[in-house]
This record gives sequence, C-alpha cells and structure tokens, in this order.
Amino acid sequence: MNCKILLVVLAVLCSVPAPALAQGNVWTASVITGTPAVNAGGVINTLSCDACPHGRGVRLQAAFNGQAYLYIPVTASAGVTFTQIRIRADDNSPNVWARAEFIRQPRTDDAGGAVVLGSVTTVDALADGFQWAVAAFPAHIINYGTFSYYIRVTLKRDLGQVVTAYDVTLQ
Repeated sequence: MNCKILLVVLAVLCSVPAPALAQGNVWTASVITGTPAVNAGGVINTLSCDACPHGRGVRLQAAFNGQAYLYIPVTASAGVTFTQIRIRADDNSPNVWARAEFIRQPRTDDAGGAVVLGSVTTVDALADGFQWAVAAFPAHIINYGTFSYYIRVTLKRDLGQVVTAYDVTLQ
C-alpha cells in the first residue's frame, strides 16, 4: 500500500512543470567581481565592502570624490539575447549615483569602436537609497565571434556621501 502511494506521489511530482524563473535569459554578476580602473597616479578609488547593509558591494574610498569605474566581463552563452539591464545599489542623495553600462567591444580594429548597448543609472531614493534600477534596450544577441562584452559600473559622488553597488543583471 505504501509503495503504491509513493508511486502516485512521484508520478504527480514528475508531471508538474518546474516554475519559470523569468521571461528570457538571465545573466548576473556581483559588482565585487569587477576589475577597478586605476587612475594615472596608480591609485584605485574603490573598495569592497563585505558588511554593506544589503550584502557584499563596492564603494568609493573614503577620501575620494568624483567618478570611479569597475569592469565586469559578460560571460553569458553565445547566441543569448538580452533586452534589459539592472543594477542593485544604494543612492539616497542628489550628489551620488551608480550606473551600469552594457558595452560591446569589437575583437578586430575594422569592426568600429566600443558601443554602449544599454545603460541604467540609479535615482535618489528614501532611507539608505537601496534600489533596483532597471532600463530596457533594443534586443541584442551575444556574438563572441565578432565582439567581446563587458559591464562598466560607474560610481559617482561629490561631497563624501556613500554610494554602493551590489550587482548587475542582463535579461
């Protein structure tokens, strides 16, 4: 009797489709995996933050005001199509923002220069400014034969406020 019940339960479970995660393809990366840009003086103006309020993230160095950049290679499968970019970040002041740009870089000199395929910038938000900023862009199919792809994350502040970026997503 117990074996028959178990077989019925297994048959029902196997016939139920798995829930869909989201429409389309999803690729995501933690900003902490990004390579920081080094300024002309050899200084890196970003630092990782393991104990940030919303998880591991990247902030600007305490004494630095201005813009700093991080670069994250896109490692999605060839042939995948993306139409949206998201950044999860903190921004609660008009003097700070975080931006993520999805960039296509030609593999040869004759294919033209780098092109921003899509970008998103945070807006001022209440409390600690935590948000998912989202922007759509025209559909683009990953083609590693001709191009390489990366995300450029820009962190900006003027007056010493805190701006933190956590992760970016292409969908």
